[in-house]
Amino acid sequence: MSTLLAEAGELLSAHGATALSTIATGGSDDANSYRHSFSTRVIHRFISHSWRDPVLLKRMALLWESNAGTAFAFGSAAASVSAAATRAGHLPTLVLDYGGGLVNVIGLSSSVYAFCFLVSLAYGHRLARALGLRGMIVFWDKACIRQDDERLKAAGITHIHEFIVASDRLLILWSEDYFERLWCNFELACFLRARGLSHVNLVPIAATRHQVAILLAIQYMSVAVPVLAASGVPAAISATSLDAVFACSLMPGGLVFGYAHASAIVARLRLQQQAAAFDARAARCFCCDHGHTSPETGATMACDREFVERVVQDRFDGGLAQFSQIVREALPAHVDALLGPALFPMPIWRFAIVYMPFVWLGVDIALCSPDAGVRRSNALEFGFGFGFLLTGVGLNGLLLTAVAARTDLLASATRRRLFLALGSATGAVAFVLGWGKWDAFFNVPSSAPPRRAGETAAVCTAAAALPVLLYAGASVGGRARTAAGPRQPAQPHEATRSIALL
Repeated sequence: MSTLLAEAGELLSAHGATALSTIATGGSDDANSYRHSFSTRVIHRFISHSWRDPVLLKRMALLWESNAGTAFAFGSAAASVSAAATRAGHLPTLVLDYGGGLVNVIGLSSSVYAFCFLVSLAYGHRLARALGLRGMIVFWDKACIRQDDERLKAAGITHIHEFIVASDRLLILWSEDYFERLWCNFELACFLRARGLSHVNLVPIAATRHQVAILLAIQYMSVAVPVLAASGVPAAISATSLDAVFACSLMPGGLVFGYAHASAIVARLRLQQQAAAFDARAARCFCCDHGHTSPETGATMACDREFVERVVQDRFDGGLAQFSQIVREALPAHVDALLGPALFPMPIWRFAIVYMPFVWLGVDIALCSPDAGVRRSNALEFGFGFGFLLTGVGLNGLLLTAVAARTDLLASATRRRLFLALGSATGAVAFVLGWGKWDAFFNVPSSAPPRRAGETAAVCTAAAALPVLLYAGASVGGRARTAAGPRQPAQPHEATRSIALL
């Protein structure tokens, strides 16, 4: 039987024409998906996912995994051109005169970066294909196994473990029910024995939604105050009310930022809990859930669990029990290595990507403002602003993880909503108030009284050092927790209950 695979760029562009509906639906669209597969001797990624997950989230995760680097490069290049053109006077600017010699000149670079990044994120694979680049070859089950021929479909499913062990890496599109699905655990077991955990990539499918939300929130906040200031509103209100008006203008973006941050932490905490309580014997499968009778035709279905247990037994002497123990012992540390400490909502390099609208806002002000003091102070403000923002995110994450660890906030949907509300409110308020004070400290003209020696240096050093210390402390704590070992489920039914509560 030929090895049937799908090339990542073709898969995304072909499904993109139908909003990727064929990933989760059957019928004629499945045959359409199969048209984009081809024979190959190389598999770069085997994509493991739950068919129950929302199609849009899986599409976003694949787009981010495939196109984020290209999108960052294209967005940065476009913003650089915009900044240079703004400096040369070829693009419009927004002049904000706050009085007292404080004048900021805002260009379009921040918006150019956000727009070009999002467009490249959504369509970068099409550009690669237009340039003749094949890119990464992946195995995606619905595109690589015939869905319109029952005989070939059964043959593909029977031999799927051969495709798994032939793959260079396993890409897990993780969702909250991933470890509850028997076939997902089967794919992990086959690959774990063949290649080891070091070749496993894990991407929470909801993380991309959070990252895009944070990017849009930061972009909104980077233009909200300039637009408000240019509208003439500040001149019409008293000085004592000015901070409140600016804070209110930032609050919508702050709430989105806080909610996305809290949601990402919830997903990460649930991933850690599932990894620590993992037991493949508690996983569910379609055939057993329906009493081995097809809900569509009423025909008797073969038991998938028997096939899975037989294959896993061939690879692990202790079968599912030994495989589960290996995952419980090794996966939490591997997740920390891939995603970083749980108190940060995403890997720091991804956070840096979504923070870039602020960077380009600072570049415009530093390049175009008429006052040398304003240019210099804004370069410092936005240059070290990433460390300041990351410190706030880390401290807010530390608060949320501490609350979640000492209460049972993740045990029910209602409690999770309360947790998200707490995270949204604290994140929004901390961001808006913190950035307001940060901006007031740095954004000063040359005519302002000079600061005490070392004051600015101390603030910048703290902004650079605090997130490093937070990250290091969280990493050490994670390693200590892993070394101590997870709590072992005493009985299978307890493991089932633990997973059900997550």
